[in-house]
Amino acid sequence: MNLTHVFILLLSSALINCCLYKILSGRLSIAKGDLGNFQGRCGDLQARNQELRDRNSYLEKEANQTMQIFDITKDICKFLDQDALFNYFKNQVGNYLTAVDLGFIEGENLPDDYKSFVRVPLEIDNRVIGYLVARQIAQDDWDKFFILSREFIMGLKRILLYKAVQALAITDSLTGISGRHHFLERAEEEVQRSNKFKSVFSLLIVDVDDFKSYNDKYGHLVGDAILKQISQMVKVNLRQIDLVCRYGGDEFLAVLSETASSGAETVAERIRKTIESTKIKAYDEFLDVTVSIGVSVFPKDSRLLSRLIERADQALYQAKTAGRNKVKIYC
Repeated sequence: MNLTHVFILLLSSALINCCLYKILSGRLSIAKGDLGNFQGRCGDLQARNQELRDRNSYLEKEANQTMQIFDITKDICKFLDQDALFNYFKNQVGNYLTAVDLGFIEGENLPDDYKSFVRVPLEIDNRVIGYLVARQIAQDDWDKFFILSREFIMGLKRILLYKAVQALAITDSLTGISGRHHFLERAEEEVQRSNKFKSVFSLLIVDVDDFKSYNDKYGHLVGDAILKQISQMVKVNLRQIDLVCRYGGDEFLAVLSETASSGAETVAERIRKTIESTKIKAYDEFLDVTVSIGVSVFPKDSRLLSRLIERADQALYQAKTAGRNKVKIYC
């Protein structure tokens, strides 16, 4: 092999090495670029993963608070007294929200002392009946506070509706005194109490004399006006511990606790004389109205409420047949 061949071989080797170097350098550059991209993507993925963890933590916290609010609103439905409702509401809000000096102010007008407070008006049938107030509420808790406030209002509406229904069940819609059903329940309690303590009570039946004639002559509106005023005259002649109701039509029943026949007769005569001496105003009419009253006594006449009413009714019949406007004791 001559020098020319050697030179050519060396030159070829150098060229090959040069080419290999360029190729390998390019590959290495690409690899470094890929590594940089990979590292960049890893950083992006880590940041995204942290963002998802933070979001998941936030959603989990919101879900827990939503469940807490649900638990509060679920229990709000159980209350039938507005003071108990507010005390529960206040305690629960204090557990879950940052609210300072939370209060419930009744009435349409908010006192000046609370004008600087956070306040939520409580409206029922477009009428403000009160305010939920707080001196301060954390900014993050405002939405939850207003959600809970709406539930409090719904709970309050249920309580007011319940009380209205109870009032209808307890009172006579015309006269405003007790209705028959409620009276009989209370009178039965008086029977049990008197049996237990071996005490007495008296039962009165008060009946308007010739009531039908007033209805026939003047109409039912005048008749209703008579019944309203008679009921009040009976009521004012009784004690607070006594019971009175509109038993039906133009009849009224009363139970006089711890009262024997002599005391019952005195009360019955006072009722009769009050009505007899009063001109009853019914629209444009001034009417003279009288009543007859029958009296029975527990336990002398019976230990059963139904029999006591029957005995008093028999005494009432005696008062009617004796000329009306009279008091008769069953005997």
